[in-house]
Parts: sequence; C-alpha cells; structure tokens
Amino acid sequence: SKSGARKLFAEADVMCGPGAEDITTEERLYSQLSRLITNNILVTRWLFKINNENGARGFATFDIKHLPCRGWALRERRRYGDKWEKPWAQQQVHNRISLELPEALTSTAVSFNKKAYPAWTQYLKVFLSRGGVVEACPPSDSVTTVTVDMCIYPDNKVVINDMVDQLHGQPYTVIGYTFPQTSIDPQRLQKASLAIAEALKKHNVVGTVSVDFLTFFEKHKRDAEQQMWASDLKLRYGDSFALSQLALHVSGCQFYPETGRVQLDQVLQYPDSKENVSRFMVMSCQLRHSNMAIIQYPVFFQMCQAHGIGYNMETGTGTVFQLTDAVKRNAIGMICTSTDLQTSLKMFKDNLAVVHQEISPPTLEGVNNFKVNFHKNERR
Repeated sequence: SKSGARKLFAEADVMCGPGAEDITTEERLYSQLSRLITNNILVTRWLFKINNENGARGFATFDIKHLPCRGWALRERRRYGDKWEKPWAQQQVHNRISLELPEALTSTAVSFNKKAYPAWTQYLKVFLSRGGVVEACPPSDSVTTVTVDMCIYPDNKVVINDMVDQLHGQPYTVIGYTFPQTSIDPQRLQKASLAIAEALKKHNVVGTVSVDFLTFFEKHKRDAEQQMWASDLKLRYGDSFALSQLALHVSGCQFYPETGRVQLDQVLQYPDSKENVSRFMVMSCQLRHSNMAIIQYPVFFQMCQAHGIGYNMETGTGTVFQLTDAVKRNAIGMICTSTDLQTSLKMFKDNLAVVHQEISPPTLEGVNNFKVNFHKNERR
C-alpha cells in the first residue's frame, strides 16, 4: 500500500518527501496536513494517494495558494527568520491554517481521475475508507521521476535490472520510459535501491520490485544539491521491467547498474574498440489509436518499411514494435534505440507522426495519444 511504502522507506533510511500515512479519519487528515503545511510553508502543492489504487487513479492535489492566510504565513516566516523552526514561532500560523483548511480542501482540492471521483467529497469518502497518504510535491518547477526495477531472489541475492526515466504525457500519467536514466548519479540510485531491498528482505519479500524516485533541485535554494525522494513501491512485474528486458534482448546489450550505462556486449570482447557501444532506448507499451483496428498488420509493417522505419540487427539501432493487443488491435508498443538519447527521442516522435498520418484520413482522426508531447520533466 502507499502507507506501507512510506513506512518501508523510513525503515530503509531512504529519504521521502514530507508527509503522513495511515490517514483514515477527517480529524487526522486536517491535523496532519495543517502541521505539514506549517512546517513546510514553501511547498506549494500537496498530493493525496489512496492506499490501494493503481497509478494516478487514486491521486488528488491541493494547492495552498487557495488558503486565504498563505501570504500572511509567508510574511510571518520571514519575520521570525532563523527562529521559524521553533514550535512557538509557528503556533499562530498553524492555528490559522487549521481553521481555513477544511473549507479550502472542500472547494479547491482536485481529484486527478474525474471519472472515478468527480468531486472532492466522493474522493475523500474513498480515501478515508481505504486509508491513504498525503505528501509534499517537490518545491521545484522541474521534477523527473526515475524508476528502478530489481529482483530479490530466494537466496537473498538482489539484482538491479534497470534504471529508467519516466515520460509523462500529462501530470502523473506515465506514457513511456527512456533507458537508461540520465537524471541523477546512478550510484545514488543503486545505494538507495539496495537499502530498500534489504528492508524488504526482512519482511520475507521475494520477487520483482519496482521503486520510483523523484529527482529535483529546490528552486528556493541556490547551488543546492540535487534532491532525491523515494515516492512509490510496487511489488510486481511492471511495464518498465518488461520493456527494458525486451530492449536489451533485441539490441544485444547489457545494463551496468554501477555506471548506469546500457552497452553492447561487444564492449566485453573488444574493450579498445572506438565504436560507440552505448545505447539509449525510448520505450512505451501505452500507445493507443482507434484507427489501428482497421489496419491489418502486414499492411502496417509494409507502411513502416516504405517510410524507412525498421531495425538494424548489426548495429542494434532502430525501431521495434510490440503487438500488445492482437484482438482489438488498437494498441501497440514501440522501442526506439540509438547511440544517443536525443536521436532516440526524435525517432520515437517521428515514427508516431508517420503512423498517425498514414492511418488517419482527414475525416477520421481517431481516438489516440500519438500527438502527446512527451517530456521527462513534469511540473508539479
């Protein structure tokens, strides 16, 4: 659960964002959130997560700009300066926030999935009945989410299988990944991931584990060190793991967690080779287009061939498609591999544009996510 993940991160001594877990009553929600806002007054957005929901379906957000006392609270913080961390200095602000918070949440908090939870009251009812967490969104204009997939074997061996950057089409919605990640020092990721794995082993967890980290620089601090917060934990075989293993198999590459690089196997046989052996992949299994259903696969692949979309087995570069739904045929997966990340991203976007143009006559655009502007950095 989301609450269990935060407890495990604390047990592993891995930093996660300010927050509170195991919230099951309105009283605890208001008391915990008002204290969190007071202690972290520069955080502008707070995220709610229902314990047992998948992905962003169980998310809701609250921007503290909707608190009438926000401006006054910031002035109080400046007035107290270095003494602001003292409980007595924060008491008046905390009392004011506690009074304004219930009404502000009711009128301005937004659930991410409007179909499931059209109104805050409906979301809150489910949130409290199932339990959940509330945590700070990083105080930064640019946040990258990194996923680490690893496997804990019955003999207690831990293997890190990949480190990927998430691509978001819209906030909190993963549409794909870039592999390997390029957002943060891989050794920091490795150290934190292995600490989490050790904590999981104490709970007799065996199998595939996926951990999400948020990386960012605080916008209110100059020359600040890059921050990394653990944000989610999933005990299952996920899309990123499946895609990365397929990409490694097809390209003949290996992933090296110590360096965070993906390289051709030939680097082991020819260490002095001057050829660029590094590979970068852009991967997705969430590409949907309703018009795909009316195109037969042989026609689809002939179309790709005509536009030069293919894969070079000798160099381990190019495009590989996954036929993820052979019944409805309205979804595909795609992996684009090149010697640098920018080329792989361009190849990915260009391929989507070509496919969309070919299968979408002017009178039948179809329902699709092919025109999404993929980006690593998500504004939160």
